[in-house]
Amino acid sequence: MRVLSQVLKAIFNFIVGDMRLLIGTVVALLVAALAARSAPLWTGPLFFLLLAVALGLALRRETRP
Repeated sequence: MRVLSQVLKAIFNFIVGDMRLLIGTVVALLVAALAARSAPLWTGPLFFLLLAVALGLALRRETRP
């Protein structure tokens, strides 16, 4: 069981690396999916804006001393 946990943690760190990035991407996808129902034209720019915010927050955390 411990080996499986270590393998999953290594895969997560390789693919995502930061829980904030994962959560930010999931939130961006959910908001974009909901926005696609009411304003499909603005869904793409909204998605990129939300991803930029999530990446900015993750970068801000990485660059703090």
